[in-house]
Amino acid sequence: MSGKTKNINKSDDKAADKKAQTHLGPSIIFQYFKFIIQKPQLIAFAIWSVLFTTGFFVFLYCYPNPLTFYESRGYVDAAIANAWDFYRPFGYSKFLILIHDYSNSPVAVYIAQFIIFMFSSLFFISSIKFLYQPKRKVLFYTLMGILFFNPGIFFLSNSIMSDSLFSSLSLIWFTSTLFLLYRFNWFVAIINIIIIYFIVNLRFAGIVYPFLALATLFYKEKINIKSLAYAVFALLITYSTYNTNVTKHYKTFGIKIFAAFSGWQIANNAMHMIPYVDLDSNSINEEDLRTVHRFVKAYPDSSYIKTINDNGITALFMWDNNLPLKKCMFYVGNNKYNTYKRAWVNMGPVYNRYGQMLIKRFPMAYLQHYYLPNAYSIINCDPLFFRHHPAIEFNPVWFNSPEGKLQPPKYDFFENGLASQFRAINLTHWLLLLIGIILLAVNFKKVEIQLKYYKTTLIFFIIFIGFNFLFLSYASPIEMRFLYIFYP
Repeated sequence: MSGKTKNINKSDDKAADKKAQTHLGPSIIFQYFKFIIQKPQLIAFAIWSVLFTTGFFVFLYCYPNPLTFYESRGYVDAAIANAWDFYRPFGYSKFLILIHDYSNSPVAVYIAQFIIFMFSSLFFISSIKFLYQPKRKVLFYTLMGILFFNPGIFFLSNSIMSDSLFSSLSLIWFTSTLFLLYRFNWFVAIINIIIIYFIVNLRFAGIVYPFLALATLFYKEKINIKSLAYAVFALLITYSTYNTNVTKHYKTFGIKIFAAFSGWQIANNAMHMIPYVDLDSNSINEEDLRTVHRFVKAYPDSSYIKTINDNGITALFMWDNNLPLKKCMFYVGNNKYNTYKRAWVNMGPVYNRYGQMLIKRFPMAYLQHYYLPNAYSIINCDPLFFRHHPAIEFNPVWFNSPEGKLQPPKYDFFENGLASQFRAINLTHWLLLLIGIILLAVNFKKVEIQLKYYKTTLIFFIIFIGFNFLFLSYASPIEMRFLYIFYP
């Protein structure tokens, strides 16, 4: 009897595998397009589109102009000059140029970013439904609703910052990678690689994306010609972007580096532990680092503590002209470099070495006073991003604004109620997402999908979320806008 049961079970497993193979067919893209034009999917698209569009117009009425920050000015100035900005990648300024070719209204930026966000969201939702075939539709749509109807997404789309575009393209890349992990398809692979190119040129953090996908792809199956070809093309795109940026720095500033910004950021992060460590300048071998440390120690511990107490984990140490990193740059720049830009870029590698030295010598202090508090802020983040900042002055012609400034909101519902509750909302959001994911995971037997693919995509999800969590905690002080890579 048990032998017959085993045979029946094996037969059932083969039938399930065959059904899954038939579901996705030899051409996964063809099957996907057939799926999304079916009536239930078209109805779902219509409902989602109405919800998204309603949210769009309500938000546009309250905030007729995009939110702006000091970085916004840099992006716009680079777009006006059509020239590379040494602080950040040029990709977002290119995007602004493209939008400006059609309209110089600031609303056009919001419309374009929101359309891309809506497309990426619908692509993700329909793909998850297609690939996983969830039977608990109520749970599925509830989870998707929680995921995509966070008010912060509307703020993000209506801002002159690269974060919305980066998050939307990251979601498209993530979703296309799910297709690749099920069955390799050259059309999907090409789209995936093109998206990688755009992502890396928006934010350098995207340079690791190909490695995350390859780690999962090579786990899933033995190395073959297709996966190797994908690896070669993806890495070529990544290397090309890296090499282009190094070349630009060398031609402009005479120094071969990928990004000076990262060195400033690492030193900024290390400043958070300065009041709690004791390092004699004479114990530092490199003269440049000794010079930096003398400036750092010239400031009393109380000034560091006050800066941190007033601002939390902060990026002020790399931007405030009255704090030691900028003071040291001005001193060195007056002696060695003839322009602010050249001094700022050339100090990047020095600050990188200085920050790394502090972290290696005092790893526990770094963990206690910077890394762990910064990691905690992922779930307890100050919603500073959503506050309406003082209007940034722009070229009046660029945004068709006679005053050269974008006007404040008609009704700031964030300051009029949402601000005081936002941390609770953010924490609730994370908890609901976690509960939803667990509920879907424990019910995977009720999902028509092969077990091997389910495990592979779960591993990819863990790698993606885990890496971004660890990287964000290390790379820079957490701001709410950085977290929307998870929302999408």
